Amino acid sequence: MFKHALKFISTYVIPALCVLYINFPNLRSLIIQHMIPISFIGITDTFFQERTVIEKLGVILGHMIFYPIMLNYKPNNVTPLLSVQLITLLAVISIIATLPTWKYKISRAQVIAMYVTIYLVL
Repeated sequence: MFKHALKFISTYVIPALCVLYINFPNLRSLIIQHMIPISFIGITDTFFQERTVIEKLGVILGHMIFYPIMLNYKPNNVTPLLSVQLITLLAVISIIATLPTWKYKISRAQVIAMYVTIYLVL
C-alpha cells in the first residue's frame, strides 16, 4: 500500500519533529513553524498523486499526526531567535533543493515557494 513511503522525506521528518516537540519544550515554537508548512504541503501534494482513497487518507492522517500532539503538549512562550529561524529556514530550503530523488507532484520551486510563504506568515 505505501511501497514508496520511504522515498518521501516527510516519512522521516514528521516522526523526528514529533519526538523533538515532545521532549524539548523550548523548541516547540520553532517546530510548529516548520510542521505547519510540512503538513500543508504534504496534504496538498497528496491530492495530485495517483493513489487510492485509502492511501490518500493514510497520507493525510500521517501529515496531521502532529496536531493532536500539539494539543496534548502545549507550546510555551519561548520565541526562537530570528537568527535561528532564518538558519532553520535556509536549512530546509537547501534540503529541498538538494534531495537526490523527487517523488512529489509539486515541483521543488513550488514547494520552496509554498514553504517560505507559510513560514513567513506564521
